[in-house]
Amino acid sequence: MDGFTKLGPAIWLREPSPSPPPSASPAPSLIILCTWVGAQPRHITKYTTSYLHRYPTTTLLVLESGLADMTYRTDTTQQTRLLPARHVLQAHLQPPPTTGGGIVLHAFSNGGAQSATQLLAATPPRLHALILDSTPSSVHYTRSLAAILVPLAKSPLLKLLALPFIHLLLCVIFLCDRVLGFENVVARARRRLNSSAFVGLEVPRLYLYSDADEMVGAEDVETHAEEARRAGYGGVEMLRFEGSGHCAHALRYGERYWEGVAGVLERSNAVARG
Repeated sequence: MDGFTKLGPAIWLREPSPSPPPSASPAPSLIILCTWVGAQPRHITKYTTSYLHRYPTTTLLVLESGLADMTYRTDTTQQTRLLPARHVLQAHLQPPPTTGGGIVLHAFSNGGAQSATQLLAATPPRLHALILDSTPSSVHYTRSLAAILVPLAKSPLLKLLALPFIHLLLCVIFLCDRVLGFENVVARARRRLNSSAFVGLEVPRLYLYSDADEMVGAEDVETHAEEARRAGYGGVEMLRFEGSGHCAHALRYGERYWEGVAGVLERSNAVARG
């Protein structure tokens, strides 16, 4: 990705320029973007460009997610792979700021939520704000299938050949989950996002979701937000869009989307000031 340094497989870092223009509002020290499975550089760039425009003094860290992380890679393997990102986190773990600063985590879809919670499990940071775009879902067979097929959308033949194996894989995952009691990655990420061991109760959060998302239902997101409130999270905000697709809310409702992001960051500054 242009302007970014590759720290490891699917891990990218962009430091601010030596003399960046001042931000219009207090800026985070670090923004972490955990992307969805199948996100292309051109998709990711739309978000990094918007963040750089608003917060030119902020460091950006991008973590891409893949099918392997959602299927067979163990927690230990994933957290080891994230070691370069963990080093960046540790460098930004300063005393809680009173104005601006801090770490913002922006996760997209279940793939991004999975990457985010693996990072939080390995190096629990003091988050400034949490932004959840099109996530988290509950466990659904058809929606899980649709999500896995996204990276194969441009290769119909490969999609056709892979479909039986994907069905078999999902059957095994659901069998282990429902019959043997093994927690699958979607359920694990969903649980961790509402656990104070991973995200502090004081951290403001924003849910960005749609009534037309075929992979992550609006009811799943709204249920998770209500569970967060019941768990003691106070700064829970929800921004529901109409008609926008999965991880496509910023494309259709750009102004409203980024106003929501700016709003949760402003609230996080207020929380930091006490």
